[in-house]
Amino acid sequence: MRISVLKKLLIQPPGSLLSFRVLDVKERFWLSNVFMLQMMILLLIACGTAKEDSPLISYNKFQDTAIQAIYDLKDRRDTQGLLRYLDHENNGYRAEAALAFGSVQDVQALPRLKALLSDPQDKVRKAAAFSLGQLYDSAAVDTLVYSLEIEKNNRVRKEMLEALGKCITQQQIHLLNQQPADSVLEREGLAWAFYRAGIRNVYDQISVQMVASLLDSVHTHRVRLAAAHFFARTKGLDLSDYFHRLSYFASSDPSPLIRMAAALALSNVHAQEAKNFIVKDLLTDPDHRVRINALRALEQFDCENLSPLLPLLQDDRPQVSEAAAQLIAGKLSTGNFEQVEAAMEEIDEIHVKSILAGALLQSQPYDEVRFGEIKLRLEQTTDPRQRSLWLSALGKSFLAFDLLVAHAFKSEASILRTAAMTALADLRQRPDFPKALESSFAEVFKQAIASGDQALIGIASKVIQNPDFNFKAFYSEASFLHRAKAKLSLPHDNETLQALQSAIFYFEGREDLPEIDNPFNHPIDWDLVHSLDKDQEVSIQTSKGEIVLRLLIEEAPGSAANFVSLVNQGYFKGKNFHRVVPNFVIQGGCPRGDGWGSEDYSIRSEFSNLQSGEGSVGMASAGKDTEGTQWFITHSPTPHLDGRYSIFAQVSGGMETVHRIEPGDEILNVVLK
Repeated sequence: MRISVLKKLLIQPPGSLLSFRVLDVKERFWLSNVFMLQMMILLLIACGTAKEDSPLISYNKFQDTAIQAIYDLKDRRDTQGLLRYLDHENNGYRAEAALAFGSVQDVQALPRLKALLSDPQDKVRKAAAFSLGQLYDSAAVDTLVYSLEIEKNNRVRKEMLEALGKCITQQQIHLLNQQPADSVLEREGLAWAFYRAGIRNVYDQISVQMVASLLDSVHTHRVRLAAAHFFARTKGLDLSDYFHRLSYFASSDPSPLIRMAAALALSNVHAQEAKNFIVKDLLTDPDHRVRINALRALEQFDCENLSPLLPLLQDDRPQVSEAAAQLIAGKLSTGNFEQVEAAMEEIDEIHVKSILAGALLQSQPYDEVRFGEIKLRLEQTTDPRQRSLWLSALGKSFLAFDLLVAHAFKSEASILRTAAMTALADLRQRPDFPKALESSFAEVFKQAIASGDQALIGIASKVIQNPDFNFKAFYSEASFLHRAKAKLSLPHDNETLQALQSAIFYFEGREDLPEIDNPFNHPIDWDLVHSLDKDQEVSIQTSKGEIVLRLLIEEAPGSAANFVSLVNQGYFKGKNFHRVVPNFVIQGGCPRGDGWGSEDYSIRSEFSNLQSGEGSVGMASAGKDTEGTQWFITHSPTPHLDGRYSIFAQVSGGMETVHRIEPGDEILNVVLK
């Protein structure tokens, strides 16, 4: 076959195109198969070369110039530009523009977003509902209620219900109570609606009863989770009538995420049986996060006998040990003093030991022997993190005044200056503060505000505006506050400026405190966004192991690009996790190492329709549009952060490392995978 085909093709006239017409059917079929095989070989070779030389990119959605334009308008907070896209014939662009208002949060968009609840496309209505909720404006309630009556799509109804929970007022709560929930998605939406209303302290007895019915094994995980968080985070509840229901889910739900929320909710059960149940059944839960929340729930109860808590001081999870130490410190009394003192001697973990040492010193603030022992520990270590812990412990005694002042103004390490000033602020707020020290403390805080140090100014500003301390009697005028303000600038000093401005208004007797307007100063690097795979991963190498993140480029391009830019600069290398809140977050990226650091730029908040769950990675902020270099990773679901912080990544590997991180653990390096 091969020879006959070649002969026929070779006799074609010179310069003419090869033609299949000289071949019969079988010869044409054979030649076609040969060509196809050759093309497949070439394609495989090309793919192999591409993989070796330049990895194939899974392009993100910003290759579409219109979508990029919408996100750029969002980044610039251009309401008018976005409104024009709400009329676009492309329903995808309408949906993206509607979602953008979830970050812009401009009430000018309210009428148009309400109108979009009648859009023919499901995804547009769903996006409009989300952004209406983000406005937290009761003017949207009537439209949402009407739209729920006619909406057929359950996913859209779920979004509308949750938006209703964000917007509804106490006077309107009956409208939420009356909403039907016939499908799984509707029940989920209703459960989260009650939660969103509850954390704003909007609920009534009917709401509580309805949420209790949703905390039932017949419902899905998401429904039970929302109900459990409602009971855990809604203030002012008396859940004594629901003790048996809550105790069952705190101990028996198959999901630790629900058990931990139900455990925390037991703090709202005003009965001794709740305390006994927590101690007996929850402090040994196999998930350390449930143990932490159980310890937090016990803060609401009298705990004279601390014996059941002492073993947790040496829990294999350092976060449990810290939570136990904090609880014991708060429950310390003459009746259990010796018990705690003996337990402290058996502990090697410095963080836990320093908390207990500080608590013992606070109970006897003029005990010079104990003060001297802690001071010796401070002097025996050169590690700034450990020194800051011992400074905090010493700060429980008024004997430490001179030592704290010296560290606040003379230490080279910012973490020591911050720890010392924080301790001074805590001392001033003690109910047993001696009147004889009022003048000395007033002078120290005035000196702190004149220091130019971000943390010292911010901490002191918050203390001196407390009317209970009457600092106006010591400062005849507020010019020193204005001089300090003149040395600060945006966006670098935003958090400090907020505290200082509030202090100025207090001393001038003004109540119309305006929000500090952080200027737009750092547009999205779209070239960098285009270069990133839509599922781009990042490896964070820490002193405790590796954490792998999957960047959410398509949800938060500005935050993700900012993070990658810092990674490419090696910015995070050598920095530490300066903040760890047990069963909440670990936080890093601070250039000072004390949480008060920032750079000379800020990026815009990107509030997408994502729920903050276990391993969510978000930008830390001092308010909307103040994000920069600091970021956090959550230990467990944190729904109170939803729609308020920019979630730009998700842990895809190494969550166990996240749970092992302690304050001061080092970020060895961060690299793109």
